[in-house]
Formats: sequence, C-alpha cells, structure tokens
Amino acid sequence: MSHENGGKINSNSIRHNSKILIGSLLLVAVGVVALAYLSRTQEFGVRSPQNSGQFSTPSNATNIPEKPLSSPRAPEAGSAVRLIVVVPSTITQGQVIPIEIKAVDESGKVDPQRNDVVKVSIGQGNGKVRDPTAANKSWAKEVAVELSKGIAKVEILDEIQEIAKLTAVWVSGQSYIQPASIGVICVGQH
Repeated sequence: MSHENGGKINSNSIRHNSKILIGSLLLVAVGVVALAYLSRTQEFGVRSPQNSGQFSTPSNATNIPEKPLSSPRAPEAGSAVRLIVVVPSTITQGQVIPIEIKAVDESGKVDPQRNDVVKVSIGQGNGKVRDPTAANKSWAKEVAVELSKGIAKVEILDEIQEIAKLTAVWVSGQSYIQPASIGVICVGQH
C-alpha cells in the first residue's frame, strides 16, 4: 500500500484492516463452534411439532440419566412419561427469561395430575436459573422445583453471549418421567 506521502505504507490503515480481519475470523469461528454444538445437541432435544418452542428428549439419547431402579409406581395410560422444556429459541444477554418445564403424556398433552419434583440445571456456560416462586430468589447452576398441575416455571439469566445446556430431570413423585436436555443460545443485546 502506498499513499501520496512519499510511497510509505500507512501503518494505521494496516492495523485497522488487521483488526477487521481478526474480528471477522473470530465471528466465523464462534459461528462454526455454535453450529457444531447445536448439531451435537440434536441428539438430546427434539423440537415438538405441536409447539416450536417445546423440546423433548428422544428415547435413544445419550448422556441422559437412566431410569431409576425403583419408581413409586408405573405410569397409567394418559399419565406423563416425559418432560419437555418450553424456551425461546434464543435468549437475550442480561435479561431474565421465563421457562416452563412440562410433564407430558405420549401424545404431548400436559398431565395435570403431576406435582412431582424436578431438578433444572445449567450444565455448561455461565447461565444461572432460579425458582421465581421461592422465598429466596437466588440464582444458581441448579434448582429443584415442584410441578403444579404438570407445569413448573423457572427463570434463566446469562450475562454473556454463549450456548448454555439446560437440563430437566425428574427427582421424585408419582412415577418416573424421562428427562429433557436442550441447548439455549444467548445472544447480545441489540
């Protein structure tokens, strides 16, 4: 590069262009990592056709806790068999986002008879969850909540742009319910 100032290279221009190039490469790298992670998480969460924001766990998923050896009793027809997590496809950095955990039957309908205890956790990332109905509304990596008529509500907060893995696991109650695990994308504020 030469300029009218005697054919010398303008170092400020080179530094500026280098920063733009490095920034662009970093954005591409983050995108590739995000896509790789999301394709990997597809084995954990499958979008429900009834509601594009609902996720459930297929029976062939890996890294999901196995069914406990003993359960209070086997589920009855129409009774909940799995958990689903209702979450927006993206959350905004620094904003508190409500999330629902639902106990559903084979057809995807909420089982209103379920008042089981479910553990909700963020296994990776900087995100945190809390029970909005608890007396102590502190943020944590994991929280136990009780289903009320088959539905529990939690809140999620993430301060940085990343992908967080959210998991809901049955702890106790009427009968075992299959867990759900999904990836949640946290995007920057606009």
